[in-house]
Amino acid sequence: MAQELEDILDHLADTAIEEKISIGELLDSFQSRSLGVLLALFGVLTAIPVIGGLPGAPLVLCTFILVAIGQSVFAKGGLWAPQRLRRIEIGSEKLRNGVKKVKPWARRIDALVEPRLEWLAGGRAARAIIIACSTVLALMYLPLSIVPWGVGAPAFALIAFGLALIGKDGLFALFGYVFGAGTVYLVFTAVRTGVSQIL
Repeated sequence: MAQELEDILDHLADTAIEEKISIGELLDSFQSRSLGVLLALFGVLTAIPVIGGLPGAPLVLCTFILVAIGQSVFAKGGLWAPQRLRRIEIGSEKLRNGVKKVKPWARRIDALVEPRLEWLAGGRAARAIIIACSTVLALMYLPLSIVPWGVGAPAFALIAFGLALIGKDGLFALFGYVFGAGTVYLVFTAVRTGVSQIL
């Protein structure tokens, strides 16, 4: 795979040419990309603090992930989103700075992605399992949004699953499952703590 994650980040930075960029403009610039690219994109957006840390961002990103998955499975064409969400704006300079900080890590990850253990990422059954897990991870954004940096685990899982689909790399699919298991543990712990406080 030719530095796909770094390409995604470069595309994000190149899109932000005005003082501010709307979520709708970002979506439109990625509308022809594969599901793997979109999962990696939304995982990266969550992992960048200037975006993932915004109030309400987990709900917005959860919606976009579910829409991307739904359209990849049931429909074709560009990414749909409600106009209210599409109008949300992000400071372009902050976005570019966030991308700049993440790029060195993206470059290292890209160097590791290659076709291997393809039965975990390349076949229809493997793809279906990854899509199902990604759907669950997106929904877990909501309870984890109340935990400081709680959405980090599902974000990294989505990045791993996205890279697994892009590069047919089963090792990254395994990473996705590990981060996914960590996400389930975080949700379980948060729920158990909340129940114990109520009781």
